[in-house]
Amino acid sequence: MVIGGYHFSDCVKKVGEMSLAMGINTIIDLDLTDLFFSLYSQEDYFNIEQYNPNKYREYMLNRLAEYGEKFAEKQFNSMYPSFIYGFDEKDKKTK
Repeated sequence: MVIGGYHFSDCVKKVGEMSLAMGINTIIDLDLTDLFFSLYSQEDYFNIEQYNPNKYREYMLNRLAEYGEKFAEKQFNSMYPSFIYGFDEKDKKTK
């Protein structure tokens, strides 16, 4: 199941995590959430034909890179701690 909705970190996350807990293979498409409005105009990021969570991860790490690689990783992981966002497919499937 692919989930989208306005608040990626609130109700969308809760529905996604409940679906995972019920055994449904689920991912949140961050391009279909409130993040869409800040990302769709980024031509180097947004591709309407394909959703790739790793592309979003790369985009965010590059944005945070000015503060250092370790900080960027730590900040990203604190912003997206749930497997429901699709950044760690192996762990997401076992959750």
